[in-house]
Parts: sequence; structure tokens; C-alpha cells
Amino acid sequence: AEGQVIYAGKCAECHGKDLKGGVGPSLTAHLKYGEQDGPKYESIAKGRPGGMPAFETELGRDRIWKVLAYVDSVRE
Repeated sequence: AEGQVIYAGKCAECHGKDLKGGVGPSLTAHLKYGEQDGPKYESIAKGRPGGMPAFETELGRDRIWKVLAYVDSVRE
């Protein structure tokens, strides 16, 4: 539940409330940098070229994992 709240506040503006994209890509489709936990974590923590900002400092490790758990629960 906490991951959903964090997603709504930090991610939904670009990735959409339903994770289906908008400014940023859909998180329910194939993920460009990989669908394993490591690359997904890296995308959020360090950002990606072309628009994905880094959130490691702002969110920290535990909150990033909570967002990933929420995203995974919607993807499945």
C-alpha cells in the first residue's frame, strides 16, 4: 500500500495512474532496460538517459523497493 502512495506522488505524473504511460513509457508492457529486479531498481535509483530522473536520494532504498513491489503487483 505504501508503494502505491509513493507511485501516485512521484511516478504517476509521467507513467500514468494506471501505469500505462503518458510522458514516460508504460510500465505494464515490455521494459526497455529489463524486467528483473536489478535493472528496475537501477532505473528508479539512478535514472535513465532521455528523461527518467534519479530518485535514490529522494526516496532511498526501502521506498524504491516498495514502489517496485507495487508496480510488480499491477504488472502480474
